[in-house]
Amino acid sequence: MGHDLSGMKTPKGFEMLERVRSICGELPEVTELIDGHGHNTFKVKDKSFILKF
Repeated sequence: MGHDLSGMKTPKGFEMLERVRSICGELPEVTELIDGHGHNTFKVKDKSFILKF
């Protein structure tokens, strides 16, 4: 069940992450965490609402 995530490590993938950060940064109570696998997760009150693999 492998997924091709190579696109997320390209300049376009990093650009997308910066856009998501910009949008989420405007929302109240949003925190960004990086889990033990290196995935970016955006949460509100411990509930994940965006995951970036």
